Amino acid sequence: MIDIEDFKTQFEPRIEKLMTKNQVPGMAITLSKEDEIIYARGFGLRNLQDYQPFTPDTLNGFGSCTKSFTSLA
Repeated sequence: MIDIEDFKTQFEPRIEKLMTKNQVPGMAITLSKEDEIIYARGFGLRNLQDYQPFTPDTLNGFGSCTKSFTSLA
């Protein structure tokens, strides 16, 4: 079993470094095991003008690609 605290200390700095390197303003990551969320965190900002944080609950629009998913469903 993964120790989530060890995971956080190793994973989160890597994500933040990659976001800076690739100029990603914000993102959220959620990990689940079976039907349980074991990790959820937002990184960075969802709105650069108002400094609103990106959270696991932030809604993301994916433009026209969502039409393909809807059609498939």
